[in-house]
Amino acid sequence: MMPESSSTVVSLIDMQERLCSAIAESAQILPRIKVLAEAAKTLRIPIVATEQYPRGLGPTLAELRAILPPETKYLEKTAFSCFGEEAYRRETAKTSAKTMVIAGVEAHVCVLQTALDAAERGYDVYVPEDCVASRRASDKNAALACMRSAGIHVVTSEMLIFFFLRDASHPEFKTISKIIR
Repeated sequence: MMPESSSTVVSLIDMQERLCSAIAESAQILPRIKVLAEAAKTLRIPIVATEQYPRGLGPTLAELRAILPPETKYLEKTAFSCFGEEAYRRETAKTSAKTMVIAGVEAHVCVLQTALDAAERGYDVYVPEDCVASRRASDKNAALACMRSAGIHVVTSEMLIFFFLRDASHPEFKTISKIIR
């Protein structure tokens, strides 16, 4: 089953200054996350951003904040699974989404635990592998394998965007095509 943009929410997990600076691959995933965020904004898919202990790790990267929709919620957390925070559960419930797209860091900690909790709560979960990272490649690879074995869809950002579009006749196809390039 392919996801529908009208029943999806994007969780952008912990893309923060100090956390990303410790993860070499964050430089590779950031452009893909930007494409995903721009496409979500164009398709009016809500985005919820989390920040793990922002007093210590800083806020969400300024270059991401600049492109996220103005209504994006930035939620502080200390739990590794975003679902461990009441504010997150409340915000995602407001969307009535059936599908959750999860991007961010670290793949083997917060992304993994959130994905497993989302699946357990009945969401159809998609994780674009080009939009997640860990400090070590082995941790990311193990997290992706764990997610796959739990029935979570591990895809790429572009696969996901084209799932949402379905057809070149989609009213936002030309706009999205420019974003992807």
